[in-house]
Amino acid sequence: MILNKRKKNRFTSTIDFLHNNIMVVIVVFVVIIGIAATVYILQGKGSGTKNSGDETKYVADNTISFAIPTPNDLNVLTTKENDVYYIWPLIYSSMFKFDENLTAKEDLVDSYSTDSSAGTVTIKLKDAVFSNGEPVLSTHVRTTVNTIKAIGSDGPFYSYASKIKNISLDGDRDLTVFFESPSDASMNNLVFPIIYDADKDSFGDRFSIGSGQYSYNSMDTTNGISLIPNEKFYGEKGKSNIQFKFVQDKNAIEGLMGMGTVTCFLDDGNITSIEAGTDKLNYDKVPSSSVEFIGFNFRNNLLSKKYIRKAIAQGIDTDALSEDYLGGLTEDVGTLYFPNYLGEANEPKIKYEPSKGVILLEKNGYEFDEKSKLLKDKDGAALSFGILVNNNNKSRVDMAEAIKANLNKLGISAYVDAVSSDDYFSRISEGNFDLYIGGISMDPRFDLRKMFDKSGPIGYSNMDVVNAIYAMETCIKTEERIKLYKSVKEALVDDVAFYPIGYKQVGFISGKKFHHKNLPTFYDKYLYAGTWTWERPEGVSK
Repeated sequence: MILNKRKKNRFTSTIDFLHNNIMVVIVVFVVIIGIAATVYILQGKGSGTKNSGDETKYVADNTISFAIPTPNDLNVLTTKENDVYYIWPLIYSSMFKFDENLTAKEDLVDSYSTDSSAGTVTIKLKDAVFSNGEPVLSTHVRTTVNTIKAIGSDGPFYSYASKIKNISLDGDRDLTVFFESPSDASMNNLVFPIIYDADKDSFGDRFSIGSGQYSYNSMDTTNGISLIPNEKFYGEKGKSNIQFKFVQDKNAIEGLMGMGTVTCFLDDGNITSIEAGTDKLNYDKVPSSSVEFIGFNFRNNLLSKKYIRKAIAQGIDTDALSEDYLGGLTEDVGTLYFPNYLGEANEPKIKYEPSKGVILLEKNGYEFDEKSKLLKDKDGAALSFGILVNNNNKSRVDMAEAIKANLNKLGISAYVDAVSSDDYFSRISEGNFDLYIGGISMDPRFDLRKMFDKSGPIGYSNMDVVNAIYAMETCIKTEERIKLYKSVKEALVDDVAFYPIGYKQVGFISGKKFHHKNLPTFYDKYLYAGTWTWERPEGVSK
């Protein structure tokens, strides 16, 4: 019964993975051809340029170059284009902003006090100015909030500002935020751009005036969007200019990087890097917003027992699941929260140790039956569970089959319950399942109340933890939020409520002479861009 875990390279896709994702292989093949053509030109072949055979020389460039599709709406309060949305933290300040660990930290806010019972936050703004020299006032905050609410749910920041009932102006730089409900009064809901002329709707063809690290300079079809460091910024000034070049096909970006005309690129889901890791491009893995997991139904008489959930978790080889069905591109976590959330390590505590899972079950009265090869209780009843999965998601169906095999080896009878999307979501909402394989794409606020509420998908029953999760969404100070999170994280790992397979990873691809101390995040693609510098190949035009 003791099983040995096979050794794996978690960061190398297996043959099986490529076989199951043949379309990805085709796309990669096309990209290889494109990059090969780029190299051909760079070497001077077919272009009339003499190839000296010398190593590439690099020169410092004062402009960091990105590439995005040509945008249609540059009004960040109304745009539906992700590539425009991701630019906003560069140009605009916010009352609070998320750092790399998704901690909401003071940005325009100089100081603040909270009343969690009333759901109010009293704020004093910094002595900041917009890039046009005008001071940032509390009226700009109120006007921005009112504009976002007037735009409605089609706007990207409505789910934030809609939590605000009203804002009272207590002075030029003093204001009080009144939330609709004390239960939604988190600082996480005060993360949105504060705009100089937010009530004007005539700037869809340009970025409006902000008070961020960069200011909008120009845009044209030839040179793209140009941003320059905001010399009036209250924080650290940007080191380089920023340019967003326009491309019609994102698959062309890596070829442009190979040529040295684009600095770096955060792939938002379809990693097709070919030369990454070679002498031409660098490649770093960044956790995405999506986590794959196994959910346990706490309403089930057997699965309500913690030792059974833990034994099952010990018998599931999540490394193999990641390697075989997710390309090895996952980051291990102990809970559904983001890796290193709020600056606290979120490491898995349960390891793939099936022999320990068997011992745990045997300690609780189960005995191995040689005839059936199953663990049975004193009444002769075997452990048997269904694994609910959406049959429209092939990788999850395959994972369900692998989990079934894992549990069978553990001495637990399991079967895959693959159903249509409608039935899948209906049965989860009704609590009609044993285990289910799922995934979720997380908002940066990480409000997990619906996931862990007793009426939620798994019927989670630890009310001390549920109450703490609810308290995290009130207007408490960051220090208190971190304290609550640490207790929540430890309890969730101990309870084995959801068992994470891992956070999917995306690729941050950069030129060989790209200099940085910090990487961006999936939620903020240009976080730290103001600190980046690079050198482009000599002779390559900007």
